[in-house]
Amino acid sequence: MGINISDLSYIKEKEILKNINMQIDNSEIYTILGFGKTTLLNIITNNIKDFNGSVKNSFKNISYIKENIEKHFININLKKEMKMFKNKNNIDKVLEILNIDKEFLNKNVFNEDYMDMKKSALFLGIIKKGDLIVFDEPFYGLSKTDKEEMVKIIKKIKKEFNIPIIITSNDTESIHKVSDYIYVIDKEIIIEGNKYDVFKEKKLLNKHGIVIPKIMEFSSEVLDKKKIKMGYRDDINDLIKDIYRYAK
Repeated sequence: MGINISDLSYIKEKEILKNINMQIDNSEIYTILGFGKTTLLNIITNNIKDFNGSVKNSFKNISYIKENIEKHFININLKKEMKMFKNKNNIDKVLEILNIDKEFLNKNVFNEDYMDMKKSALFLGIIKKGDLIVFDEPFYGLSKTDKEEMVKIIKKIKKEFNIPIIITSNDTESIHKVSDYIYVIDKEIIIEGNKYDVFKEKKLLNKHGIVIPKIMEFSSEVLDKKKIKMGYRDDINDLIKDIYRYAK
C-alpha cells in the first residue's frame, strides 16, 4: 500500500512541477516544502488530473485537510457533520488527541478561532477512518503556542493510528520538530531525506529560499566555529542540556 509517483510534470500557463519521483509507503510524517507543494497535494488526492507522468495510489480513503479551512464544513457543528460517516474511529480517543471535549462537537465551527477550526477539520479527517492524512499548511496562521500544540497533535495521530501523514509547510521551525522525511521542491525535487540530512544542506536550501531552523543553524555554527559536534536535536531544551555538558 502506498503512493508511487514517477516522472510527474504539470504545466498550467507555466511549468509548476517537473520530473517528480516520490514514494509514500511507511507510517511516517512526510513533509513537502518549497514551490508547487499544494499543486502536488491536489494531484495526490486526485483533484488535478491533467498531469504528465504516473501516480499510482493504493490508499482507499484519504483525508485531505485543505488550507482553506472554512470549505470543510457543510453543517455548523461537528455532531451534524459526523452523521455523514458510516465508519468512524473512536470518538473519545480523537477528542483526547485533539485536546477538546464533547461539548466542542456542538459548537458553531464558524464562530471558533483559527486553531479550533483547524482542529475541527482535523477531527473530521481522523474520524472517518482514513488510511492516509494529507494536511495542507497545518501551521499557517497559528500563534507560536498553537504551532507547538499542532506539532504534538500530528505526532499523536501518527502514534495512535499508525498511518502515513503528508503535510506541506514553509514553516521550517515546525517542520523540523514534526517531520520524519522531507521533500524539498522547486518545480522538481532538489533534495530529499530525513530532516537532519536535509537541513544540513544550508547553501542549497538558501539558494531556493528555504530558511534553516534555528536549532540546526546553531548546531552547525558551534561545529564550524568551535569544532564541537553536539549532534542535532528536535527540542531546544535538549540542545541546552548538550551545551551544558560540553561546557563542563
